[in-house]
Amino acid sequence: MIAYRFTQNYDDASDIRQEVFVRAWKNISHLKDESKAGSWIISITYNYCKNFYRNKKDFTPLSENYSGETKEIRGNESSMVADALALLPANQRMAIILLEYENKSYKEIAESLNTNISSVKSLIFRARGNLRNSLDKTKIHKHPEV
Repeated sequence: MIAYRFTQNYDDASDIRQEVFVRAWKNISHLKDESKAGSWIISITYNYCKNFYRNKKDFTPLSENYSGETKEIRGNESSMVADALALLPANQRMAIILLEYENKSYKEIAESLNTNISSVKSLIFRARGNLRNSLDKTKIHKHPEV
């Protein structure tokens, strides 16, 4: 689910998910603390998501990337949020996805992103501000006031 929320494309998310599990399987012997397996998998997923678009040449904007069926289910407001989320830098996007959609704590997010809690708080703060600005701009363009 994390890969899909990050890419907003089922095919890309499937590719990422497959690569993550192959890499995790090959490197399971490096996992020293089994209680951190979830954060370890999320960290691998984050790195694959981040690198996926860096290496993908035919990237299209999010609103053109997901199917009409998914768009109808999510509705107009949800698609505006998804579009705004797609504009965030990768670290801010992943922090918001983990907090808001995966219900992870700041500590779990910090472990997954290989950072500390104060950095996560900063990422979340900046991400929310950037989302707010994007959504405000979208409102202005879609509903100009007369």
